[in-house]
Amino acid sequence: MPRLYRVVIYDRVSTMHGEQLESLKTQMEAYRSYVQRQRAWILVGEYVDVKSARSIHARDQFEKMIADCMDGKINVKCV
Repeated sequence: MPRLYRVVIYDRVSTMHGEQLESLKTQMEAYRSYVQRQRAWILVGEYVDVKSARSIHARDQFEKMIADCMDGKINVKCV
């Protein structure tokens, strides 16, 4: 049996403006669809931040995702 990877999706937009929210929706749908097509991947979570790309500080969901990786809740795999 092949190894199953626990994966998550991280989505981010800069603002709560209409175009940005539509972009967020598009990101989420595209990534979910991509993950579902991977036979060895199980989607175990999704992290969403609405923050500027100028800084990684105060991106609460990004920081939570990294902590969950460090705790072994997520398998890290580069694609």
